[in-house]
Amino acid sequence: MHQVFVRAAVAGGFTPAAPGIFVHDLGLDAPTGGAYSLMVVHLEPEGARVEHLHRHEEGYSFAYVLSGWLDVEFAQIGRQHLGPRTTIPAFNGPLHREQDCGDDLRLLLLVTQRPMRDDDEQHIVVQQPDEAPLRAGAPGGVAWRDFELEGLSGGRLSGYEARGAGATFAPVTRKVDAERVEVMYVAAGWLDVELPDGGRHRLESGAVACLPPGARW
Repeated sequence: MHQVFVRAAVAGGFTPAAPGIFVHDLGLDAPTGGAYSLMVVHLEPEGARVEHLHRHEEGYSFAYVLSGWLDVEFAQIGRQHLGPRTTIPAFNGPLHREQDCGDDLRLLLLVTQRPMRDDDEQHIVVQQPDEAPLRAGAPGGVAWRDFELEGLSGGRLSGYEARGAGATFAPVTRKVDAERVEVMYVAAGWLDVELPDGGRHRLESGAVACLPPGARW
């Protein structure tokens, strides 16, 4: 990827992928040369009741529960209840089966075929919000939650949730790692950012920005 990608929030946009499963593609395939896919997945109970353990042929996936809840059984760690703000990094398509869902379940899902570990073993981790609480960070009332992906991926990935208290944000300049693409998704509220394309953008709930390695914003 060699340029900045910004996609404003788009109402609707869900297409059926299977009975009870609907996908809203956020368009990350093209700007990353097919390296990453980013989507919001909406499940209804019909799509979240699976009889048999199964797996997906992928190198890595990262799910973040935007709303609702999902009960899912993983062969490695057993049954898990996933509620809002739960994160689920998965490596090499671990065996699992969905059992039930409710309250308008929506997942933000990042998927890549590229392995993100030095081995090819199936591996799954669930991080509940209370296991990694928000902590005060930058000035202006911004708090951060570390998804702890550095250790899981051998330093290949990092991820965090940022939340602002009130309407004041101190100016902060960040530089994307020279080897990494940076992806931002606004789960709620809005954020004004100045990006390396020279423009100022208001990213509202549902918007996506993707920056190439080495960019400043």
